[in-house]
Amino acid sequence: METLTTTKSHIDWLRRIYFSNTDKRVALESGACLLKPNQHNERLFFVLKGTLVGYIEDDLDERFEIFRSGEDKLV
Repeated sequence: METLTTTKSHIDWLRRIYFSNTDKRVALESGACLLKPNQHNERLFFVLKGTLVGYIEDDLDERFEIFRSGEDKLV
């Protein structure tokens, strides 16, 4: 099995080709919600700055972190 190595040039290429259109950018304030459970989504997100954290809630409305993604990561 071949291992995929992500380099700075790969990230730069992704940013330039797929994520350079500023009209399609979504800026989030700290604590803001990007997507809600069961919300339809066909987009791929790229974290330009900061950290994006995903949570789920149980039946008692208790939140549990399910992922954490930082700069130059795809979500």
